[in-house]
Amino acid sequence: MEMELSSFEKQINSTILQRGKVYYQKGQVESLGETEDGVWVAVVAGSDDYFVEIEISKKGSVGDYGCDCPYDGDLCKHVVAVLYAIRDEKAIAPEDVPKTTKKKTKLSFQKLLDNISSDELKAFIVQYSKKDSSFKSDLELFFAEKDENFDIEKQIKDQIRKAIKTYSKHEFIDYGSSGKLARELQKILMQGQYYLSKNNILNGSLLCMAYIQEVMPVITYADDSNGSIGDAIDSGISLLTDIAVQSPVDLKEKIAVYLNKELQQDLYFDYGDFGYDMTDLYAQLCLDLSKIDDFLHFADVAIHKARLDRYDYRSSFFIQIKASILQKGNRTEEVQQLIEQQIHLPQMRKVQVEKAIENERFEEAKELLVEGIRLAEEAQHPRVIRDWEETLLHIAVLQNDIPMVRSFTEKFAIGYSFSSHYYNQWKNTYTSEEWRSVINDKINSIRAKSTGEKSSYSKHQDYW
Repeated sequence: MEMELSSFEKQINSTILQRGKVYYQKGQVESLGETEDGVWVAVVAGSDDYFVEIEISKKGSVGDYGCDCPYDGDLCKHVVAVLYAIRDEKAIAPEDVPKTTKKKTKLSFQKLLDNISSDELKAFIVQYSKKDSSFKSDLELFFAEKDENFDIEKQIKDQIRKAIKTYSKHEFIDYGSSGKLARELQKILMQGQYYLSKNNILNGSLLCMAYIQEVMPVITYADDSNGSIGDAIDSGISLLTDIAVQSPVDLKEKIAVYLNKELQQDLYFDYGDFGYDMTDLYAQLCLDLSKIDDFLHFADVAIHKARLDRYDYRSSFFIQIKASILQKGNRTEEVQQLIEQQIHLPQMRKVQVEKAIENERFEEAKELLVEGIRLAEEAQHPRVIRDWEETLLHIAVLQNDIPMVRSFTEKFAIGYSFSSHYYNQWKNTYTSEEWRSVINDKINSIRAKSTGEKSSYSKHQDYW
């Protein structure tokens, strides 16, 4: 819906408009602010609190907008309430007010700040901090670098625990509360983004590490069906990654020690990809710090533990990342030894197969693939079987092995589902005259099967 901030009333359903105006007039628009150029956010309080985001161009056009309420129409009353609040904040008079009417508008927020003296502002901060502990905490975090004795980790943990307590009932966070808590957590994390923007790497890293430690356990007792808590955790890990790659050596070492310790917990792996993402960061830091052996020891312990617990995916992940780190560290012999030891894993076998194909050792590659298919059939992994068979087809094409090309393209063309790509590849191995005979025989064979008649068609299992 295209509309202008000065005249949005003309574009909105009168019922929705009136409801939104009532919300605005009752002061239910809270925490209004411009987070970046032209992007406004606010919380609209009611029977539930809803988060609203609206884009306003420099010329006053309303761009994208959104609200996390359940209303399924184009524009809800919460967005309308925030539009009124933004217009008031920007001191823009609505178009339908007669030009002869001189309306006194309150100062914009920026102009109000300009009119407040330093002493007045300090007095307000002292007074307001006494009655709002959250405001005091936010202020202390924002100016943490001004106080070298300030304990940023304790402050962050206290804030997070307070937010968790607010939205928990009987040690559980329900579906509705999960989204609200996640928004509070994202607000806390914004301080870390501010530190990074100001190149305050130390405080940013301390905030992120404390944040991840405190927020991660929440996912075990929250209804996170909408994924908001998971997103909040991902945001913390992503920010820590951004900070870590820019950190000096001594701080990288501290972050690496932190990651090693945290990743000993199954918690990070049991509820999503959090542990895998953190392991990727730990591996990169060990490379940067020339501490490859530290990572290899960590990976070996993780592989052993995953196997004891029969976590096949997890053990496979650690084996693959171990091989990757060895490769990046130019430890070629150890890479080869690891691949040979773990050849039962598809990714390890794939490395050997690709190397054999690259060096035109096609018979060796085919033997590896046939054995891989056998293992995949035992493990009932159809996707792996298909990957290996497609690689066999690739080799057949390279060797101009027409019978094998026909065998696989026929199978892929009309197997579980029809594939025009493989159908055409199959067809192109015949002349036009040959193809008419082949396809007619195939059609007759399929018809015979569908009517229960015995077909002479047999499926070959030999791969060459």
